[in-house]
Amino acid sequence: MRAPSILVALGLIICGCSVPVVQQVAAPEPQPLAPGAASMTLKLNRVIVEVPKGSVVGEQREGPECVSKEPLKWKADTLVYNEGEYHTAFESVLGQYNFLAGKTVKGRSTTALFDAPPTAPAGELLLGARITNVRQNDCMSRGLFNMHAPIHKGSVHFSVHWEVYAPKEQKVILAVDNEGSGALDEFKSDGDVAYFARAFSAALKGLLRNEEFRKLVTKK
Repeated sequence: MRAPSILVALGLIICGCSVPVVQQVAAPEPQPLAPGAASMTLKLNRVIVEVPKGSVVGEQREGPECVSKEPLKWKADTLVYNEGEYHTAFESVLGQYNFLAGKTVKGRSTTALFDAPPTAPAGELLLGARITNVRQNDCMSRGLFNMHAPIHKGSVHFSVHWEVYAPKEQKVILAVDNEGSGALDEFKSDGDVAYFARAFSAALKGLLRNEEFRKLVTKK
C-alpha cells in the first residue's frame, strides 16, 4: 500500500531532523527608551554582506532527515540590500524598544554603506551595516509539493560592522563592531532568510545596548 508510505514521507518533511547549530551568542535585551522620550530618528540605509565567493562557510545537508552532508560554499558575490528582510527586522526591533525608525527609501546599489552625499531630514541619523565572517549550517529539503522551491532550516553566526552617519555633519560619527547569531529548527520556505534576519536582529540589539550609541540617539 502506497498511502502509508507517502504519509510517513510527508511526516519526515514536516518534522525534519537536526542539523548542527553553529556557535550562538547571547543577545541580552536592551533597555527600552522611555515612551515619548526625545530621540533621533534612525534609518537603515544599507546592509552589505561580504563573503569571498566560493569560500566554505559551514555544512550543507539535504533531505528531511538532514543526513546528506557536504561543505556549504558561499555562492554569491557581494550582496547589497537597500530594502527587504533586514530593513523589516530593523524597524521591528527599534519599535520594540521605543526607538524611532525612519522611512526606508530605496537607494542605488553600491558597495558603500552610504550614498555620496547622503541626505536625510533634520533629526535623523543613517545607519549602515556590513556583514562578514559568516558561519552557516543549512539543511535543505525537497518534497512532493516543493520540488522547485526547497524549504530550509539551520543557523548562522556573523560579524557586523555598524556605522552611524550624521547628514547634518556629513560624516560618520560612530562605528561599532559586534556579532549576531540566529537559528531556525523547523523547515520553512524562507528558512535561510529567517535565520539570517534573526542574527541581524540579535546584532542590532547589541548596538541598541551600546552606551555611546544611546547617547547619540537621545541627544537632539
